[in-house]
Amino acid sequence: MSTNHRGVQSIGFVILLMGIISAVAGAALFFGAPFAEGVIEDGPAIARLFGIIIAVMGVFQLIAGIIGMRAAKRDNLLKPFTYLCAFIIVVCLAEVGMSFTSGEEMGPVWPYLIYAAVCFSGVVFAGRALKENGAA
Repeated sequence: MSTNHRGVQSIGFVILLMGIISAVAGAALFFGAPFAEGVIEDGPAIARLFGIIIAVMGVFQLIAGIIGMRAAKRDNLLKPFTYLCAFIIVVCLAEVGMSFTSGEEMGPVWPYLIYAAVCFSGVVFAGRALKENGAA
């Protein structure tokens, strides 16, 4: 296994871990929604909605991570992994842009920037692996 394939595997593993964390956090938010009663108006409904959204994002990241880890050994999965990472980059940068253009405080943007950088390195490693195999 070349260095680029190991890079793809490690980036896939990082994305997989982030997906597990997101799925668990979404489930905790969904099932902990009744405790948001009285904190904000319609607190449980909003907490359940955000829990579902976070859990769906976590499942998407899990799939992207599994494909990334498998792409290290199967060259036909390198292009789908590249497309998934590119999609994650677009979503992260859109979130950063929404944070800056809205007049409200939407939380810190550094996690999105770090996640976009991790996925960008996944795109770079996958592109190099494709090029060394002559599939690009």
